[in-house]
Amino acid sequence: FSPTFLTLFSFIMVAFAAFTVLLANAIQHPFTALTNVVESFTQSYRPPYLPLLPPMGGGPNASQVDPPPFNPVQASFLQFLYVPPTQLAIETVFYVAVGYVLLRMGQTGRTASLAGKTIGDRLSRRCHTRPRSSLDLLVGGSLVVGLVLHAYYKLARPLPPGPLPFHPDVFFMTQPCHVSAAIYAFVLLTRDTDRGEYWYNIGFHYIYGTLLAMATPDLKGKGQAGEVEAFWVQHVLIAIAPFYLLVTRRYRMYTSNWPWAIAIGYACFFHNLVQLPLSVLLGINYNYMVQPPPGQPFAGRFYKPFLGFFQALVCFIAGRWLPK
Repeated sequence: FSPTFLTLFSFIMVAFAAFTVLLANAIQHPFTALTNVVESFTQSYRPPYLPLLPPMGGGPNASQVDPPPFNPVQASFLQFLYVPPTQLAIETVFYVAVGYVLLRMGQTGRTASLAGKTIGDRLSRRCHTRPRSSLDLLVGGSLVVGLVLHAYYKLARPLPPGPLPFHPDVFFMTQPCHVSAAIYAFVLLTRDTDRGEYWYNIGFHYIYGTLLAMATPDLKGKGQAGEVEAFWVQHVLIAIAPFYLLVTRRYRMYTSNWPWAIAIGYACFFHNLVQLPLSVLLGINYNYMVQPPPGQPFAGRFYKPFLGFFQALVCFIAGRWLPK
């Protein structure tokens, strides 16, 4: 995309954040019927994993001390949301729309980039299978074993009261680092050069999440034997895999904009159509979908637009400058 487009996109994101707050203040409770339906479900099962944060700003309800754990009997469904439900709904619709537009633009750009190649080149790449080296099998197999091991650790935790036949932490397997591990395991182990190249270019844009997780590791609840070690081994492998593939030149790295657009489009869909519903229904803050990261929230109630813009920026930098 041109610098003009990127600048315009940045201004649109800032304007949307301001518009969201104004609209949320003007419309207080437009989703009362919907929240009542969700509350009727969540009253039957609400694990005390998500603590209540003090409301934004001052006022009689603001608290300066740590809030008590969530109590499904005494607390309302809306109390564990950090931002007003109207703002959350508007943000979700906006991010899904942005994701759809970026996916369409990315697929159009990918089609245009492939159109410049000869038919013989495209057919040869689709039909070509590349032998996997011993190191490919070692790293890819280690990533698969790591995913299975992390799933086992989550399933082995004591089962809390509720209708689920397994521990809700299993849904943490949808965290971006586990998704990146699955992408690189596929890229390293597949013989399909065309699909491997596609997912390698997409997955490379998510490396910033792994590096951030290693810089600020969240090790709460990892008390089982070997669980902390498995965390570090998995993240080191995720950080090494894309650069290993870049050095060995097994796949071509595109420095055009279509991989960035598709990567952000997938992220918008996955965060808002998978992780956000799980967070709301189970009361667990998957990937900070309903509450900001620990510590001082970035930009207050603007934390999600702020982090979304930051994610798009670092994905763009990772895909355009790191391969060079």
